[in-house]
Amino acid sequence: MLGTFAATVDGKEVPLSGRQEPTVLAYLAVHRGRPVAHYRLSELLWPGEQPETVARQISNLMSRLKGKLKKAGFEALSNRNRTSTLTDVDTDVETADHYALKAKRASREGDSDGVADQAGRFLDTVPDHPLEAFDGEEFRAESQRLQGLAEEMRYLVAAALGAKARWREAQTVTSRLIESNPYSGKAVRLHMKALHFGGDKARALAVFDGHRERLAEEMGVDPDPETRELHTAVLREELPPEGEPEQAVPVPRELPAKHHGFVGRDGELEQLEEVLTHHHGHARVALLNGPGGMGKSALAVEAAHRIASAFPDGELYIDLRGHTPGMEPLDTTEALQRLIRSLGGTVSENEALEETAARFRTAVGDKAVLLVLDNASDTEQIRHLLPGSERCAVLVTSRRPLAILDACCSITLQPMDSGVSRRLLESILASSRAADFGHLVGRVEEACSGMPLALGIAGAKCRSLSARGMARLAAKLESERQRLSALELGDLAVRASVAAGLDELWDQYGGESTTVRTMMWAGLFPGNDFSAEPVAAMAGSDEEEVEDALEELREAQLVEEFRDRWRLHDLVRLVVREEAEKRLGEDAIAAGYERLRERYETVLEDAVRLEYPSTWLLDVKKDGANAFADETEAREYLVGEIDNMVALLDSRQMRDMPAESAVRFARLALRATYPIHREDLGVSIASGAAERLAEIEEPRSRYDVLNGLAVALKNRDDFAGAAEAMLSAIPCVREDGSARMRTHFLVRMAMFHYKLDDVVKTEILLRLAEPVAEREGMTQAFGTILQLGSRVSEARGLTDEAVRRARSYLRLSEESGHDRRTALAKNNLAYRLVRAGQAGEAWELFSETDEFYRALGKPGQLDYAEVLWGMGECRAAEGMRPEAREHKEAAVSILFEAGKMTDREYRAFHEDEDPAIPAYLSKLV
Repeated sequence: MLGTFAATVDGKEVPLSGRQEPTVLAYLAVHRGRPVAHYRLSELLWPGEQPETVARQISNLMSRLKGKLKKAGFEALSNRNRTSTLTDVDTDVETADHYALKAKRASREGDSDGVADQAGRFLDTVPDHPLEAFDGEEFRAESQRLQGLAEEMRYLVAAALGAKARWREAQTVTSRLIESNPYSGKAVRLHMKALHFGGDKARALAVFDGHRERLAEEMGVDPDPETRELHTAVLREELPPEGEPEQAVPVPRELPAKHHGFVGRDGELEQLEEVLTHHHGHARVALLNGPGGMGKSALAVEAAHRIASAFPDGELYIDLRGHTPGMEPLDTTEALQRLIRSLGGTVSENEALEETAARFRTAVGDKAVLLVLDNASDTEQIRHLLPGSERCAVLVTSRRPLAILDACCSITLQPMDSGVSRRLLESILASSRAADFGHLVGRVEEACSGMPLALGIAGAKCRSLSARGMARLAAKLESERQRLSALELGDLAVRASVAAGLDELWDQYGGESTTVRTMMWAGLFPGNDFSAEPVAAMAGSDEEEVEDALEELREAQLVEEFRDRWRLHDLVRLVVREEAEKRLGEDAIAAGYERLRERYETVLEDAVRLEYPSTWLLDVKKDGANAFADETEAREYLVGEIDNMVALLDSRQMRDMPAESAVRFARLALRATYPIHREDLGVSIASGAAERLAEIEEPRSRYDVLNGLAVALKNRDDFAGAAEAMLSAIPCVREDGSARMRTHFLVRMAMFHYKLDDVVKTEILLRLAEPVAEREGMTQAFGTILQLGSRVSEARGLTDEAVRRARSYLRLSEESGHDRRTALAKNNLAYRLVRAGQAGEAWELFSETDEFYRALGKPGQLDYAEVLWGMGECRAAEGMRPEAREHKEAAVSILFEAGKMTDREYRAFHEDEDPAIPAYLSKLV
C-alpha cells in the first residue's frame, strides 16, 4: 500500500483491475476487522456527485473483489447488510508501525543499536510520500501520520548514532531533518553537533548562520535560546568531548500504580494506544468519558502504563478533582504550576493564567511527554493544560463529553458485559476462592450490573468472607433496598459516586426545573428503558420539554441512549429513586403512577380497538381519533412499551390502586400481548389479575381474566392447563347468562380440544357455537369457527369441506375490511388447498400475502414466515425441490432469529433433506 499497490496470497499476486478495486481493498485494509458501510465506499470512489446506480455499482464491485480474492485462496472478505469487512490481512503499514513501536521501546531502554536498526527499517519501508496512489481524506490523513512518524524516527536515529559517535552517518540523517523542518531549532542543533563532533566546526557554525538568517528574513525572529547557547558553546569549544550527555533534569514518572486485577476494555485500550502513539501533526488528545463508577481513571492509568515507553521524556499525572465528592475542582493555574515544577521549571506567583500557560508550553518544548488529566470538570478547566508539542500525548477523563476540537478520539465507557465482569471479580478474588464459590460469584456479578466500581467494592468484600458471609452479601445485593448500602467500603461507595453527579445537576438547574424533575421520574419509572412520552405522563410535563431534558441528562452521563430509547444504569436508578422518594413524597409519587396508568390505558384501548374492532369483552371507546394510524404503528408502540406496562402492573403503586382499575389495565395489557407475540408475558399478567378477582363483582371482567389466563397457557403449549382455566370460568358464564359469552366459551374450549388432538369434541363444540355466533353477529368468533373448522375437517380427511370452510372464512375476512385478518385467511385457505392437491391456486394466494407482508415490514415477520413455508410446500408439491428449500430456509431464518425455534430444531432442519414443519408453524397452520 505504501508505494506501488500489490495484494498477494501466499506469495502469489491477486490480479486487480482499474482504480476502484485497489482503492477499496486498501481502504478496507486500513479499517481491518471493522465493518465499513458501503455509503463510505461510495463517498471514497465518487467524492462529488454520485451516480444514480451507486448502490448497485458498489454491490457489484464488492462481489467481484470477493470473487477474485476467493479464487486466490483468500476468504476473509465478507459482505453483508451493505457493509464489508476485511480480516486476517497483513499490510506494509502495519509492518512499518511495528518497526516504529520497537524503535521507541529501544529508545526508552537506552538501546542505541536497536533504535538505529528498527527506525532504519521503518525509514526503508516508508517512502517520502506514502499512499500517494490513493485519493481520499482518510488516505491523506494516514499519509500525514506516517510522514510525521518518519520524522520522529529520524530524530531517534540521529540521537542513537550520536550516542555511538557515528557522526558521519548522523550528519546525513540530520541534514534530511533540516530539509523537512527548516525552522526547527532541534533539527539544527542535532546537525550542528553531528558536524562539530565529526570534525567540521566551520560547517556547524555555517548551519547556525543560515538558520538565523532564514528565521530573520521569513519570520522576523531569532533562534531559540537552546540553539543560541549551542552556537556559543561550539564557538568557545565548550561542548563535552564526543557528545557526552549534558546534565539531565530528572524525567518525571508520575503515573499512579496500575489497578490490581485490571481486566477487559480491550477495544478501548487498543484504540487509545493507536491514537496516542501515532503523530497527527499536533498534540494527540484522547478523551475518556462516562458515568461515575465506570472505571475511567483505572482505564486511563492502565493505558498510560502500556504506552509509557513511547514517551522517553516522561509521564505527568494530575487529579483535577472535577467530580470528587466534598472537594472543589482544582484551579487551572495551580494545575499548571504543578506540571511546570514536574518538568523541572520554576513558577512565578501572581502571574496571569495565560502567562503560566505559556510557561508550561515552554517547559514542555518539543519533549515527548505523556500527560494524564484525570477527573476533569469541564472544557474550560483543561483548555490551558494542553501542550503545543506534537510529540506529546494527552489523555483526559471526565464525566461529561468535552468539546475539544483537536481531540483525536472520544470514548464513552459503558458497563462491562457479564463475561468481563465475572473475570474482574475472579481476578480480585483468589482463583481458588472464585472456583469454590462460583455460584455466589455469579450472583454478586449480576447485582453489580457491569459497573467496575461496584464490582471492585464487592470483590474486595468477598476476599475475606466465608461461604456463608458471601451468601449473605449476595442476598443483600439482590435486594434493591439493601444493594447500595452493601456497595460501600471505606471511602468508596457507589451511592456517593452517583450522588455527586446528581448534586451537580441540582446546583446547575434547580430542583423545580424540568431537567431535575425528568431525572427523578425516570428513576421512579417502573420499566428498564423508556421513551419521553410515559415519563412526561408521570411527571405531568410537556413531552418535548422532557425529550430536551433527557438530552441534557445524557450529556451529564446520567441517562444513556438505548435502541432509540432511554435507560438508566440499574445502580444509578436506585440512587435516583432514593433521592426522588425523599424530595417528592409518597402522595406525589402515587399521583404520578396514576397518570402513567391512565396514559397507558388510553393507548392500550386504541391499540385493542384497531386489533379487535368487534371485541365485546372489553368496553373500549368507539369514537374519537385513534392515537395510531394503523395496526403496524400500534404494534411498534406495544413492542417498545409492553414490558414497561407489565412492570407497572407489578409495582407496589398498582397493587394499592382499586381492583377495578388494576384488573381492567391487566385485561388490556393481556390483549395487547397477542398481536406482538409476547406469549411469555401472558401467564404472569393473567395470574396477577386473577389474584384480585374476588374483589370484582362484574362477571364479564372475571371471565375475561380467566379467558386471558387460558389463552396464555395455550400459548405456552399447556393445552390441558388452558382447558382447566377455561372450565373455571363456567360460574361467570352462568352468572352472565348471555348467548355471546356462552358462544365465546364454546369456541375457546373447541380450540383447546383441537390442540389436545380431540377432533371429535372440537367438531361438536364448533357446531354448538356456529349458529349462535352467526345469529348474534359475532364476526370474530364466527371467523374463528370457520378457520378452526377448516383444520378439523382436514384432520378428519374431509378435504373438500376443509376448503369450503376456509373459503367462507376468507369471504368473511374480506367483508370486515381488516387487511391483516384477510391475509391470515388467505394463508389458511392456501394451506388447505396445497394439502388438497391444488398447489397452483395456493401459490397465487401465498404470492398475494407475500406482497402484503413485504410491504408491512418487520412487525409482520412471524406471519411472513408462515407465508414462506407455505410457498415452500407449494413448490415441493410441484416437484421444485431447490425452490421449495429456498423458501423454507427463509422461513426458518425468521423463526430462529425471533427465538421461535430451538438450536436443535434449527440444526435438524439443515440436516434433513425433507424437514418437517417447525413446531411453531405447526400450531398455526
